[in-house]
Amino acid sequence: MGYHVLPSWKDYWSSSPDLGVKFVSDAMSRNTFQKILQNLHCNDNTSLPSNNKDKLFKLRPIIDKLNTSFRNHYFGTRQLSVDESIVKFKGRSTLKQFNPMKPIKRGYKIWSMADQNGCMLAFKIYQGKDEIINPEFSGLGLGERVVLELTKSVWNQYREIYFDNFFSSTKLVQQLKLQKTLACDTVRTNRKGLPKKMKRGMSDSKLLADRISFFKWMDNKPVHLISNFHGSEITSVKRKSKDGSAVTIPCPTVVSDYDKYMGGVDHADRLRTLYNIDRKSPKWWHRLFFGLIDIMFVNSYVVYTTLFNKISVLEYRRSVVQGLLTKQSLKTKN
Repeated sequence: MGYHVLPSWKDYWSSSPDLGVKFVSDAMSRNTFQKILQNLHCNDNTSLPSNNKDKLFKLRPIIDKLNTSFRNHYFGTRQLSVDESIVKFKGRSTLKQFNPMKPIKRGYKIWSMADQNGCMLAFKIYQGKDEIINPEFSGLGLGERVVLELTKSVWNQYREIYFDNFFSSTKLVQQLKLQKTLACDTVRTNRKGLPKKMKRGMSDSKLLADRISFFKWMDNKPVHLISNFHGSEITSVKRKSKDGSAVTIPCPTVVSDYDKYMGGVDHADRLRTLYNIDRKSPKWWHRLFFGLIDIMFVNSYVVYTTLFNKISVLEYRRSVVQGLLTKQSLKTKN
C-alpha cells in the first residue's frame, strides 16, 4: 500500500517469504485490519436525512474537517492556482467522471486550490450537474462558482489566483477584483479589435471595463489571457525554432507569470501519485477516502519540508508510517 505494493492487502500477512511483510504483521493482525476495513465509517448512517441530496454524505465530516484544517494550519504562497484533480476509480458510482483527454480517464473529480509548493488549501469534490449549489453563488456558471467557493478563504489578502479557460470569464475576474483578489487566466475566445495575423513573439493588449486587461500573444499559436492586475510589461522567454535551436522571443509578463504560477495543483498531484494508496475496494467511497489520505500526506509533507528538513517524499512517507506503527518520530535539525 503506497510505497510497498502487493497484489492483495492480504499478502502483507502472508507466511511466504516473498510476500509477507513482518513489519506490518507485527503491528496488527490480519483479522483486526479486515474488521477495521469492513466497519470503517466517516459518518453516522442513522442520521441520514430522508430527503438527502448530498451524494458525499458518507464522507462529509472528514471533507469539512480537512478543508478547515487546510485553511487554518498553513498560509501558503502568495501565488495560488485553481484546477481539477482526479482520484482514479473504475467502479460504479454516480460521482464518477469520464474524460478521454486526461491521463486518468475515469475517477472522482476534485476541484482544488493549491500553492506553489503543492499544498492544497481548499478542495471541492464534484457531484455532477445536480449538485447542491451554494445560494451565495447561485446564478453563476460552474467554473465561476468553483473559483469563488475555493478562493473565498483568501479574499481581501491580495493573493494572485491563476486558473485556465474552463473557469474563466470577465465577470469572474471583476468579482475577484471587488474582493481584493488578483486574478489571471486564459480565455478561449478571440477578442474583437485585436490583430488576427501576428508573428511569433508579437503581442497586443486591450483595456476592458474596470481596469481589466485582455492580452493576446503569438507563440506557436495564439495565447489569450485576462488579468485584473497585470500591465503591458514585456519580458522574454526561451522557445525552440523549427530547426530545433533555442531562440529568445519577447513575451508579455502576464504570460510568463501564468506559465510560472499555474502549476500548483499539478505539482500537488505529482506528489500525491508518487506513492498513493492505489487499492481497489468494493465500497465506492473507500477509494475517495484513500485519495483524501494521500492529499493529507502531501500537505503534511509540504509543511514539514517548509519548516524543517528537505527530504524526499518516500523518506517522509516511510518515517510517518514507522512513527505510527512503532512510535518512532522524525529527527529534525531544529
